[in-house]
Amino acid sequence: MTLLAPDLLSPVHVADPFPNYAELREEPAFFYEPLNSWVFLRHADVVAAFGDRRLSAARSRGLVQAQLPQARELFEPFVRILGQTCVMSDAPHHSRMRRVALQGFVPGAMRSLRPMVEEELEELLEDLATRDRVDLIADFAQRFPSHVIARLMGIPQDMQPAFCAWTVAGTRLFGSVQLTTEVGLKGQQAIVDMLAYMGELAARRRESPQDDLMSRVVTTGDRAGLSHEEVAVLCLEIVGAAHNTTLDFVGNALHTLLLHRQDWHEAAADPRLTANAVEELFRYAGPLLFTNRVATADLELGGVPVRAGQLVTLFQAAANRDPAVFEDPERFDVRRVNARQHVSFGFGAHYCLGAPLARIEAELVLQGFARRFPNVRLVEDQTLSYRPGVQARGLEALWVDLH
Repeated sequence: MTLLAPDLLSPVHVADPFPNYAELREEPAFFYEPLNSWVFLRHADVVAAFGDRRLSAARSRGLVQAQLPQARELFEPFVRILGQTCVMSDAPHHSRMRRVALQGFVPGAMRSLRPMVEEELEELLEDLATRDRVDLIADFAQRFPSHVIARLMGIPQDMQPAFCAWTVAGTRLFGSVQLTTEVGLKGQQAIVDMLAYMGELAARRRESPQDDLMSRVVTTGDRAGLSHEEVAVLCLEIVGAAHNTTLDFVGNALHTLLLHRQDWHEAAADPRLTANAVEELFRYAGPLLFTNRVATADLELGGVPVRAGQLVTLFQAAANRDPAVFEDPERFDVRRVNARQHVSFGFGAHYCLGAPLARIEAELVLQGFARRFPNVRLVEDQTLSYRPGVQARGLEALWVDLH
């Protein structure tokens, strides 16, 4: 059915989408004209869609067609590059790329990196401690993930600002229905420049391997028969995903914890509870609102017929608050027994490769801030606003008094 739904793409909705989701979940699915897509918000339907091989992740061309149909021929570089990534490809290409990436992101390898992540966190917390009032987004959330992934990949420190700028500009090509050709071309150029630099670094690692993730990706990729560009694309994808989603999540998570101080400090004091609290944060405050798939065949999902070629939009943030799965879903509960059933990392073949690293970062942030700044509090009377975009939800600023 076609439903006269609230504006799911407005800044007002992105700031607080959950009341709309609760209302819209009453319908199993509906066709949403502004996205030209079927929309699914129930947990069972989202999980089923992620596991259905008739729904393709290869959608880079479709994103351009949906956002910039009048200038689609200008964005062939974007289509070609993003079409090679894990997140926007299907088997067999996706399987080849994912096998290579997994060599660096298996949970055991990630656990061995915990001391490095903790070291980067402590340096940033030490820097924050010299000030009384800070913006947790600009002064911490933007810096922490970029420092971690740069060190993990062996990216020179003086290149970190450029990578942050590239990833922010590049992601403007995703999740914006008001994208202009000018902004889109700037985003595409950022992706092209970032790929060129990753190619240069990969070539250097091929000649002189280092003890870093990029060297492992290059070595494993070469053995698997990946082309030089495919290796560079994989490195680009790892860096981009690790920066943007973690930036938004850390801001959302710290805001949530500041509003639930007792739960926060109880979770920080009990390592057994910390891990579950992190899963609840991903459920309750995950940054990704939705993702897309394209039907490659006629199928039925959620009781509605989806035709080949149609776009399907899966609202993960809505599924994470489905009362059919989560009791009292609008409540933040660090002891929620099934918090890990969230779909913030996706599900199935495209489950997020960086989930183990994201969990380590989240646990350390939760514990580190509680330990170093037990009296941290939100600055009163600040107006919170969210970064432009409709697919991800992240704060532009979050001012706190630390002491």
